[in-house]
Amino acid sequence: MLAHGIDTAFIDPAKPQQNGTDENFNGKLRDEFLNIKWVRNRPEATIVIEQSRRHYKGVRPHSSLGYLTPQESKAKMRRPQSGDAQSNSVVILQ
Repeated sequence: MLAHGIDTAFIDPAKPQQNGTDENFNGKLRDEFLNIKWVRNRPEATIVIEQSRRHYKGVRPHSSLGYLTPQESKAKMRRPQSGDAQSNSVVILQ
């Protein structure tokens, strides 16, 4: 692994601030999901979390995306606009 410039990084005990991204995700998952849903085991938790993820990505509109779902917003960004000059142009790379 070191040949590729990758090394293991350990977080010191009782120092969650050393990995803020993971801690932020874990806190949000706990506050917004696990404190609300009741699951009996890991397989059930996996199913319920996946259902929630699909709802969040595909059904629930987000105000920051113009009240579109993330999937709708992504599809809209990929489609060229009808009056867009770039959609009708050809680029030749040499």
